[in-house]
This record gives sequence, C-alpha cells and structure tokens, in this order.
Amino acid sequence: MVLLFVYLLIAFVFVFLITNPIKKKYFSKNVQVLATSGVEMEKKISEISLDFHYRVNIYYPYSSYSLLNQEIEKFITNWLEKLWIALKESGNVNNQFYTLDIHYDTYIYQKYISYVFTCFLDTGGAHPNTYIETISFDTETNTQFTIESFQERNHNIFSEFSEISRELLFLNKSLLEDSIWDMVLEGTSPIARNFRNFAFSEQGILLFFERYQIAPYSYGTYQVLIPYSKINFQT
Repeated sequence: MVLLFVYLLIAFVFVFLITNPIKKKYFSKNVQVLATSGVEMEKKISEISLDFHYRVNIYYPYSSYSLLNQEIEKFITNWLEKLWIALKESGNVNNQFYTLDIHYDTYIYQKYISYVFTCFLDTGGAHPNTYIETISFDTETNTQFTIESFQERNHNIFSEFSEISRELLFLNKSLLEDSIWDMVLEGTSPIARNFRNFAFSEQGILLFFERYQIAPYSYGTYQVLIPYSKINFQT
C-alpha cells in the first residue's frame, strides 16, 4: 500500500511538472555565467525544448546590489511566465515555434545604473513583438528609481518630457504625416506611463517609445535624448 502511494505521488509530481512549466527554477539550474566586469556579471538563460516547440535565450546583468538583482530576476520571471502561459494556451500546436529572446544595454551616470532590456516574443501571432523595458537604480539610496521618482523631485517633469520629446520626434518627417500625428501626441502626452521607459546616460535622459506607442508597428521603436540642462532635475 505504501509502495502504491509512492508510485502515485511520483506520477502526480511528474504530470504536474509537465503541465505547469511556469514552475521551472531557471535561477537555480539553467543560468550560465558568461563574463564579469568591474560593475556587473553577465548571465544567460538558454533552453530549447526537446520537441523544438520553444526556445529561450536571455541575457541579463547581475550586480553587487541585491535589491537591483531581485528586480531584474522578477522582471525576467514575468517574461518567462508570459511565454509559458502562451505555450499552455496554444495546446502544443504542431509546426509552431515559440521564442523568447532578451538582451540588454547598460548605462551609468553618477550614482545611477540603468538597464535597457529589448524583449523579443514570438507566440505565433501575425508577427513577433518587440518590447522595450527599463530598470534604473539609485546606488546611494539602494532603491529603484522609477518614473514616479522623477515626479517627486519635479512636479512638472512629465510636461517637460512631453514638450521636449515632441520637439525632437517631429524632426523626423515621417512622423509629421496626418495619420501619425495624433499617435505621436497621444504617446507623448504628459502622463507617467508614456515615459516609464528611461535611462540615465552621460549625455542626458534617454526616453524610449515602444512600437504602437507613437506610430504603427512597422515604424519600429524610437528614442530621444534629453540633456540634463533642459529639465529641472537635481541628481
């Protein structure tokens, strides 16, 4: 009887792991250390399913700041969950290959570290989707610096971002078309979500605009550089 119970328990665990891939412990067994610099370590998560139904290829930084690392791992876990949910909902459709690729760029300015992640997700739709997400960190206060953090220091920052980004974006003549104009105005209106993706660079604040935010998908992503001298911001 005990032996039967053990067999049933093993069978249950096996089925559970197969049908609930979200529970995979990527941060314990699938992480490779690729390189180490003076500021950070680069790591990689890479996997191709045995049935060639999906591929994961993620590069991400690992710094000496534990709270920053937690935010990055939370961010990556959320993207992995999006892929696993899409796989589960697909019912393992034949001849459909799902892909999640993430890579990043690092920016450092004074006490700030910013990571800009480019996330490529293909779940079998009309076309793959590319997203931009950023994480910034204040090393002095040991806290994440969010778009709301800007507003705490300057209540007019969204209006300043809006005005300057429109001025810079409209230097691109393709965005002056009547069919695009309204999208640019909407995607750069002075609200927090329009400027949530930013990075601190040596030259100024980089603002990133995803596909569909200010123009149709085929126009791609955009970014503008706002010099620190143009905004009311004290580091």
